[in-house]
Amino acid sequence: MKIVDIKTAVVAYHGKATLIRIDTDAGISGYGEANPDAGAAAIVGLISELKSELIGQDPRNVEYCWDKIRRDHVFSGAQAGIFLIALTGLEMALWD
Repeated sequence: MKIVDIKTAVVAYHGKATLIRIDTDAGISGYGEANPDAGAAAIVGLISELKSELIGQDPRNVEYCWDKIRRDHVFSGAQAGIFLIALTGLEMALWD
């Protein structure tokens, strides 16, 4: 099973939440949510940038996907804040 696409949608309610959908070549999708108070546009942009690193990966290997993104971005100061919120939304979708 491989990741073939990652999509985002911003949903407004009392704030804004970024919903994340990871699609696989097996027709299975996983869903996650990023913190609604974190800046939806920034999260959508980050996920768009990270998408290419996850396409083709096995979504069942959550730890590998998490480590790959953190390792590739750790020295750019991307260990907290919006980056981590986007990453946890992706992780939630992988576990789903």
